[in-house]
Amino acid sequence: MRQVGTATSGAITIWFERFGSDDKPTVLLIQGAGGQAIGWTDEFCELLVAAGLSAVRFDNRDSGLSSTSTDDDLYSLSDMARDAVAVLDELHAERCHVVGVSLGGMIAQTLAIEHTTRVESLTSISTTPHAFDPMSRTPSEELVALTADMMDPPEDEIGRVEMGVRLARAMSGSAYEFDDTFQRSLQTELVRRAWNPDGMMRQGGAAISAEDRLEALCSIDLPVLVIHGTEDPVMPYDEGAILASAHPRGRLLTLTGVGHELPPQTWPAVIGAIANLAGVQP
Repeated sequence: MRQVGTATSGAITIWFERFGSDDKPTVLLIQGAGGQAIGWTDEFCELLVAAGLSAVRFDNRDSGLSSTSTDDDLYSLSDMARDAVAVLDELHAERCHVVGVSLGGMIAQTLAIEHTTRVESLTSISTTPHAFDPMSRTPSEELVALTADMMDPPEDEIGRVEMGVRLARAMSGSAYEFDDTFQRSLQTELVRRAWNPDGMMRQGGAAISAEDRLEALCSIDLPVLVIHGTEDPVMPYDEGAILASAHPRGRLLTLTGVGHELPPQTWPAVIGAIANLAGVQP
């Protein structure tokens, strides 16, 4: 069963989609900067349903089919966490197992801190609990070049798809051969669905303005799962792993040789860990 709808968060409209039955534990999936809900692919969501869960994916503000802001509309991770709460309210879901990747992981952490009663567990993927300072990182030459290109993105579909494929390749690790066919198909779907590169910059501003969350997270009595690749070129592995080691109920799933990504080969382990955290047996 699939349900598509929208939720209202202040003046913002948030697009969402639920997979599975509402009588199963809800897993709320939050994408990263510039990501769209469908980055959590149909297959990934259906595997969560097969594991005994209900999967909910949504477009963050400034991405996909949700509201687009302007450069004058500054917002925070707290605002984006409230968007997630609006989705839960629209679905009449009192609590959820929240799963976030990259910027989505920061939003998920903020949701767990500021709306603890709505969260059953936290899964933090390829992200950090610290204040985010992009100037402290030394990205690869390819990522630097791609970031520069994104400031003046292509106008045509072919160029936009190619940029997305190049970015996915630059963020991948060495564990698995890069699947160009899979990525090209996904990037084409993303480009045709929505295109908002300026929104990604505003989302990044929310990450940069946020404070350190580690101490607050460690004070919350929730099960926490950290999933991180050892070759992540965007969020170094140690930045994620520190949350698992510091939190009293923290667990760590290390993806050896994986970058800032969740390649399909990792899905069985990832979904199994999320299901286990939620107390169901896949």
